[in-house]
Amino acid sequence: MANLISYYREKGRHYCDFAVDDRDLVVNCTGQVVLHRPYIGSKLHGRLDYYLIYCVGGGLRIRLGGEEHFMRPGDMAIYPPNEDYWYEYSGKGELFYYWAHFTGSSAKEHILRAGLDIDKVITVGLDEDLASAFHSLMDAFLIIDAQHEGEAAGRLLVLLAVLARAATNRSVRLAVERVRRSLSYMESRYSEPITVTELAAMEFMSVSHYNAIFRACTGFSPKEYLIRLRMNNAMEMLTRTDLSIAQVAADVGCSDPQYFSRLFKKYIGLSPRAVRNASMPQASSKINGKFSDRDKPGDP
Repeated sequence: MANLISYYREKGRHYCDFAVDDRDLVVNCTGQVVLHRPYIGSKLHGRLDYYLIYCVGGGLRIRLGGEEHFMRPGDMAIYPPNEDYWYEYSGKGELFYYWAHFTGSSAKEHILRAGLDIDKVITVGLDEDLASAFHSLMDAFLIIDAQHEGEAAGRLLVLLAVLARAATNRSVRLAVERVRRSLSYMESRYSEPITVTELAAMEFMSVSHYNAIFRACTGFSPKEYLIRLRMNNAMEMLTRTDLSIAQVAADVGCSDPQYFSRLFKKYIGLSPRAVRNASMPQASSKINGKFSDRDKPGDP
């Protein structure tokens, strides 16, 4: 069983592999594919235009940029002109994807301006706005007249913008999720030795990239956040328990009480002994740098 919907810019002509260089942007054809049987799509040397695929159901093994990937629901990819393309569907479940072929003197510029990569699988997620943008592009082919070409080009630009926004928002959400995992880890193990290298490795990221997204989400480096977390917990222990300063230091991961005292005074504004000797309200009023809910990353 198959449900194939295709729209072409020339009436009665189902061949649409054209390259155009005298106009800014032209959509050659577009449509959707729904399949329940095994399928292989391939073409040696590819097409003369750009080939955009957006998967919303099932999955495809896809060869792209000389490498093999698995395209899952919510993934998109753009083949450049004249590149071999190949993809395979196993026939399990239902395959559903939208596609569009486009060309023009500024086609590549429009793709790059949208921040979309060519020759890469990009996760944009599943969203009604994305499906609506594809259907809007297909609707532009219902009437082929003098205005059709410009209308289709305009709707393709909207589609690229929606895809780009979805990719960016997903990237932000993913970064926040990763940082939240790190915060939970730090809050449950702040008394143990924790390194930035360890935290970055847990998220399969380089230290420099991890540092950048952590600072973007929290306003602090991972090291500084951990120190502040330890000092704020030390503050609570000093004001609410009768543990010795050395015990408090050890409980927040500082084996050297003198080093702990220097850090505490730097981040809290008072020495541990001054906090211990002061009343709780007086001590609390001296806190600087204590976290509030606003310091932690919120929803993207």
